Amino acid sequence: MRIAYTTGSIIPSAAANSVQVLRMCEALGAQGHDVTLHSADGGGTEDAVFSTYNVRPTFRLLRHKKPTLRGLGPAAYLAQVTAALLSGPRPDVVYSRGVRYLLAASALRVPLVYEAHAMALPGPRRRTREALFALPTFARVVCVSEGLRQDMLAAYPSLEAERVFVAHDAAVPIDFQSVVPAAPWPGRSGALQVGYVGGIYAGRGIEQLVEVARRLPGVDVHIVGGDAAEVPNIGQIPANLYSHGRVLPSEVPTYLARFDVLMAPFQARVAVAGNRGDTSRWMSPLKIFEYLSTGRAIVCSDMPVLREVLTDDETALLVPSADVDAWVGAVQRLEDAALRARLGAAARATFERHYTWDQRARHVLAGL
Repeated sequence: MRIAYTTGSIIPSAAANSVQVLRMCEALGAQGHDVTLHSADGGGTEDAVFSTYNVRPTFRLLRHKKPTLRGLGPAAYLAQVTAALLSGPRPDVVYSRGVRYLLAASALRVPLVYEAHAMALPGPRRRTREALFALPTFARVVCVSEGLRQDMLAAYPSLEAERVFVAHDAAVPIDFQSVVPAAPWPGRSGALQVGYVGGIYAGRGIEQLVEVARRLPGVDVHIVGGDAAEVPNIGQIPANLYSHGRVLPSEVPTYLARFDVLMAPFQARVAVAGNRGDTSRWMSPLKIFEYLSTGRAIVCSDMPVLREVLTDDETALLVPSADVDAWVGAVQRLEDAALRARLGAAARATFERHYTWDQRARHVLAGL
């Protein structure tokens, strides 16, 4: 099929949505589809984008300048993307994370696939979703969690259940045999290496990481991601806590290769870039699938949406998000190498069965 993927994501950027969009296009292209991604231009050459994200060029990347006109920028950008769609080769499917792009593309009279990552608040955004779902060319909505699917069906009674798919996010298999670990490395030889990779926005549990480092001085704790200006007020930083700052997506495996334990201490409210919103009820964090792919032991917050993917004491240790004692206790348990190996092997097996990008790409287009 000829697939047009439209997005407002800026590429390249530090936002996780840019990674998710590029990985989906890579996987769709690898399935043999003719894929064109329309995105916002974040600068750099096309080759540099593919290299930065370590993404195979299985699709065309068409980036459009996002105007900065006060109040008119989004509309002007939407007009650019729509004009490119209407003037180019007619796609068989238009796929997007943005409702407005799909409504604009409805003139093509081809199936429209919407990927939803959160619920829309009452008001204009909810009404635009209703307009999309009423179109004769609307094909399906892809939800990143079952929690989101249930809320979507409750909010839009006219939406047929068979048109609402669940497709959790995914990751690329990591082969540590071919990965050169990050160097130089500040961690101590012989100390358990505990890592966190991702943003440090509100609700990401950075405070829990700090407390684990404070209470377990024999363990090294590492934070990979974010900028110094984003670090919450955590007081004095323990000597065994290391902040590596933001790294390129292509460099993430070199850090993951260093860790014995991976932590995902999501809190009751989980913000996205810019400390906006709350995705805790519906989220499908890329880091969880990346962690699963490593075959390392995982400690994660015990939340209903994460239990859709993880099983306590099987693929991860799940602990109450705000219970510092539980986080410390879980890391102490994982000083046992046999336990780490058991959890890691089960995590990798679960990842290979369910959570690769190729599997996700096949699922979201099945039957179209």
